[in-house]
Amino acid sequence: MGQMCGEEDFDETVLEDVVEVKSLSPDAALRRRRPRYKVICSGERPKEVNERLLQLYPFVDQKKTPLPTHWSHQDKAASLVVTNDYRNVAYADSGDPNQELNAKDAAAVRADHPIPITCGVYYFEVTIVCSGAECCMGVGLCERNVDLNRLPGWDRASYGYHGDDGNFFCSSGTGHAYGPTFKMNDVIGCGVDFVRKSIFFTKNGQHLGIAIMEVENVVDLYPMIGLQKHGAIAESNFGQYPFKYDIEQEFKDARNYTYEQICKVVLPQAKTGWMDRAISSWLLHEGYGRALAAFKKHADQNLDESGDVQMEKGEEESSDMLERRR
Repeated sequence: MGQMCGEEDFDETVLEDVVEVKSLSPDAALRRRRPRYKVICSGERPKEVNERLLQLYPFVDQKKTPLPTHWSHQDKAASLVVTNDYRNVAYADSGDPNQELNAKDAAAVRADHPIPITCGVYYFEVTIVCSGAECCMGVGLCERNVDLNRLPGWDRASYGYHGDDGNFFCSSGTGHAYGPTFKMNDVIGCGVDFVRKSIFFTKNGQHLGIAIMEVENVVDLYPMIGLQKHGAIAESNFGQYPFKYDIEQEFKDARNYTYEQICKVVLPQAKTGWMDRAISSWLLHEGYGRALAAFKKHADQNLDESGDVQMEKGEEESSDMLERRR
């Protein structure tokens, strides 16, 4: 059973049940009310979820750098409600859903942890459960100190893709054209590539392109979602379930890019020679004869110049015998 974290009372809030709201029309969903909402800690993650996250991010030590897996109950604007599974967010401020938009109505929530850079690529998705006529939401990333009474991208160290106009906002209240608008039932994904320091978004499983390259700081980024209108509801997936978008290709591209960058590094002859000799000496000492012979074809020039690693016929035979015994 989960542990009680606390509770919040609301005189008027949307959402009697987030799952039920999905089956309602937008207008009907906006009329649903409930008097009180309690937040329950989810406790340990189910085994299958842990295994899935490990498969997605195998190089992350989750004991030292936990992955973001849900929205924070505490690190949010007062107008937002986070459900007891921490995956759903609703704009719960009482008000007229038809009122004119005001920047002061913006409210956002951060995830529970910053994204570990050891992910290589990190990705999450948000399903728009209810949005009204205009989808006044933003999905994106931000640093720890960003104001949560603002939509993603409006402030420094904040990045967001907005549903009402399809614009991408980067540390500014003025956005630029990026993708299509989004609405109820759309699935919006946000990813950060730590290798190339870039941010991208998806819509319903389709990659929308790179939104920004060379992000200034990628060390302290949190998943973020912002809502601006009464009745807006969004459901998130931080990897607990299969994504709409095939994120595996992003992982492959990041690995290939890393490999290409490593191959482009040209070391001075002295350092190359020292490294080749060290590797060859170890292979000889451990008895990896065939591996040493193959490596020598690549490193003949450096090894010949030093003369440090020489395999006589007897040593070669002995090395082969050791290898056959492994």
